[in-house]
Amino acid sequence: MIEFFTLTFIALVVAFLLAAYKGANLIISPIMGVLLGGLYDRTYYEDEEVTDHTLQVSLLFVVFTVKWEVYDAV
Repeated sequence: MIEFFTLTFIALVVAFLLAAYKGANLIISPIMGVLLGGLYDRTYYEDEEVTDHTLQVSLLFVVFTVKWEVYDAV
């Protein structure tokens, strides 16, 4: 059980540092179930010339989501 809390704390620190570096939003969500995995998504919107990035890491009962936008230079 100690390993789970250590891994969760390390994931939280990494997510916080990434959010601070990218100027992103950090969302921490508890879930009513068990989930383990990760997700990365990048969506480009041509009309606004912006790319949305989403990074999610789930560790059993908590999901860390980091979301940021990159505006393309014209």
